Amino acid sequence: MKSFWINVLGSFFGLAFMLAAVGGAVAHHRRQVRTMAEAGLRREIRENNDGVQELRGSIPTEMKNISDVAKLLKEREAGHPVDGHAMQIGLEVMSLTDANWRAASATSALESLDYGSVERFSAAYFEQARLAQLQVTTLDSMMALSSYVGHGDQLESLTPEQARAAEIQARLLLAHLRMMSRMSDGVQGAYKDALAGA
Repeated sequence: MKSFWINVLGSFFGLAFMLAAVGGAVAHHRRQVRTMAEAGLRREIRENNDGVQELRGSIPTEMKNISDVAKLLKEREAGHPVDGHAMQIGLEVMSLTDANWRAASATSALESLDYGSVERFSAAYFEQARLAQLQVTTLDSMMALSSYVGHGDQLESLTPEQARAAEIQARLLLAHLRMMSRMSDGVQGAYKDALAGA
């Protein structure tokens, strides 16, 4: 009978030790997952922030170029001859990624982060998605303007009605660029908040 209780007690302590070891291994794994997920998210946000900063730097020049195009179109609408060969039209395009966010979501790595961190990262990626959508709309607007003026070579052959329609597209493109400038401020603020949390 004594050996029975020794076996039961030994089994109990063995099981308790095994459960503690497994629990420790699971906790260690969760810490590693959290560290890797957070490091990946932070790196991705820093890289995306660099892209947004580049975009912000190019917007004033793009706005000036499109304003100049709108002035030329106004002249053409009035029936005046214009030279479109000096015209510059084009946009800086940023490539924002969210691969780490998607991977962390799909693998449940976000569950290992505290709620405040997840909330900050989520807000940053939400703002980023809004800016990316606006960029698509802005590119559509630029392509619509390009369909009228080409690279400046078609400007001289526009009728006054076509010049008016192209000028409306140029004004729409300017509005999109202004909004991109404003929204990029919000994205960079959300990035800063996400990176500030420790």
